[in-house]
Amino acid sequence: MIHIGYHQALITPALPGLPLEGYEHRFIYDGRPTGILDDLYLKVLSITDSSSEQLLITVDLCILTNEYLLQVRQLIRETFGIPEDNVCICVSHTHSGPITTNPWDEIGSGDEISSIYDRFGKESEQYLQMLKETIIRTIGYARSAPVPAECFYTTARATLGFNRRGRGEDGATVNCFSLWERETAVLDGPVEDRIPVLIFEVIDDPRYDSYLVPRDLKRIVLFSVALHPVVMGKHSTLISADYPGAACAAIEQNLGAGTRAMFTLGACGDTEPYLATQQNPEAVRIIGTAAGYAVLAAYAARTPVETESIHSASCILPAKHPDDVPVALSVLHIGQAAIACAGAECFTQASLDLLAAAPSPYTLFATNTNGWAGYLPTAQAYQEGGYEVAPGRTDVDEHRLEAVTDALVSMLNMQTG
Repeated sequence: MIHIGYHQALITPALPGLPLEGYEHRFIYDGRPTGILDDLYLKVLSITDSSSEQLLITVDLCILTNEYLLQVRQLIRETFGIPEDNVCICVSHTHSGPITTNPWDEIGSGDEISSIYDRFGKESEQYLQMLKETIIRTIGYARSAPVPAECFYTTARATLGFNRRGRGEDGATVNCFSLWERETAVLDGPVEDRIPVLIFEVIDDPRYDSYLVPRDLKRIVLFSVALHPVVMGKHSTLISADYPGAACAAIEQNLGAGTRAMFTLGACGDTEPYLATQQNPEAVRIIGTAAGYAVLAAYAARTPVETESIHSASCILPAKHPDDVPVALSVLHIGQAAIACAGAECFTQASLDLLAAAPSPYTLFATNTNGWAGYLPTAQAYQEGGYEVAPGRTDVDEHRLEAVTDALVSMLNMQTG
């Protein structure tokens, strides 16, 4: 039997704070926020069996680098004795959170705006130090009182967006970041409408009297949506977790007290929400509530999952060509269930291929985890060009996305091999 523990902490920066990450357009006016639409959270789930412990950590930010997250995982090992392999830190990729790094340096382009990031370097370092301390403190709380739990799996379905790589009237590839930008574009690329959901239900422990020892935690709902968190657009000056925050709120409010929802980002490097790049906060509620209600609708169809033991694996997919960026890969096996993680913005095709080849039907795919290597397009996309085929990175392995899915499938097969 597994035991779980959970804790969360606010990581919303004070105003005016750091500029918002995600759109270089904001740097025209230095990019700092003018208000808070909704708070940003750090959430920690501890999962233990009789001999080991895993940590799944979700963070409402846009980007955290490979180097920084490796430092955090090493600090977790030094503080709690939990190996780096057993820790997955999933970053939501909201485009309405504070800057934490210069992504253009990470992917080798964009010198023109690097000076903007440099202006806020000291404040960014202070925020990252605060975040590191908050992660360690929150882990301590999460693992302080583990409770027995059983696991369930279900799959929600909701088509909430479109593949933003289309074809113009001349047949050339165009990027469509909102539906009204390019009304004549043909948008027929693949979209992942599945929302994998892992549910951890707390089991009553007869050793404790619920009256004398009340428990706040009843269940964890972990879900993955393959949709870019860009409902709020480049003209927005509000801090927000974007639709993931609204989705979590919808799940928690409807399942009642004791429910905690955790979001991970699916393979959505080429997918936009139907309501994208908005200034109207109502759009966040609409897309987020739709995702949350899809999870709630599928909740009744949950299937029990055997979770007698847990184990983990991780590796780094090394750079094969000069302009490649190493990709962090991890798998958390939780009995028959698994969470496969990649530290990059994978194209939708990765989800379709991974879930089709995964040995367990109870598999969840989380990208932007344990690092950030920029976009991982398909080989076809490299030939077509477009925004995601990052300028300045010309000497790359065009089959890197396939290599990521192949490596993750091999790691998933370790459980059944």
